[in-house]
Amino acid sequence: MPIDGYNEMDMVRTIRPLQGEDPYGDPVTVPAGEVGTVIVGRPEVPYCHVDFDLDSSGSADDINSVTLVVAAEDLELVERAS
Repeated sequence: MPIDGYNEMDMVRTIRPLQGEDPYGDPVTVPAGEVGTVIVGRPEVPYCHVDFDLDSSGSADDINSVTLVVAAEDLELVERAS
């Protein structure tokens, strides 16, 4: 069953590396397997805005939060732990 889109606050994972621009026009690269949160999305829309917290060094002080518009076909839903 194809997924058309995601709801706000859904946890999603990238299924392939992504590149694009954030809302400010800065280049963004997100690796495959990165988990993020949908911040703007609706199930009937085939893309959404996803916020990713990218850790580039392993240090909690070096977390880079980026937002990227992503096609629903490039994401999969992550089940939340109960």
